[in-house]
Amino acid sequence: MKRLIVIFFSLFSVAGFAQQTPNLGIYKVHLNTPDKSIIAEINPVGTAPTPRTDKIYYWFSSNSIKQTQGSFSGHLLNGPYKEFYLNKNLKEEGLFKKGLKTGLWKNWSLDGVLLQQVNWENGVKSGPFVLYDEKGNLKQKGDYKNNVIAPETKHKSFWNKINIFKKKDKADTTDVN
Repeated sequence: MKRLIVIFFSLFSVAGFAQQTPNLGIYKVHLNTPDKSIIAEINPVGTAPTPRTDKIYYWFSSNSIKQTQGSFSGHLLNGPYKEFYLNKNLKEEGLFKKGLKTGLWKNWSLDGVLLQQVNWENGVKSGPFVLYDEKGNLKQKGDYKNNVIAPETKHKSFWNKINIFKKKDKADTTDVN
């Protein structure tokens, strides 16, 4: 009886620590077109998202990558994405989650010069971005908020905020008799 209990617990403890089956490239997509080469993943997404009309979904069907605003039909891109020029230099790199761009996305020129870095969150440009010219020099940087470049805010220093010598409004200094 003790043997049976030991075997029983041994089997369950081994099953509890079993590793996940490795991805053998089953969900990788390799596409070659006349002007570029793409490596993308279409890992299963579990439950498909309910499409929103304000978002662009990227998906794979008929041996090509499609993009559609507000809908999709096929396998949603889900995982790393890399697009290459014919000279094998990177053109674009990022991550898809359930067909939507997420995280940091980078774009390069044909010569391999970094042109932009943009952060995405759930298919929306959100967070810091940096744009470079064709020589790699900084052109613009800032923050996106809901696909719109957020205006720069001038932050006052701590001392400016607590300045005890600043002028008071006339309304604050009038005496009530």
